[in-house]
Amino acid sequence: MIRALFGRLNFHKLASVVVYQVMIDS
Repeated sequence: MIRALFGRLNFHKLASVVVYQVMIDS
């Protein structure tokens, strides 16, 4: 359960970084 939660958090962080990069590039 904790591993799944950590995985989701890590994915959310990765998604946030991608969105940030896209906003900077625009």
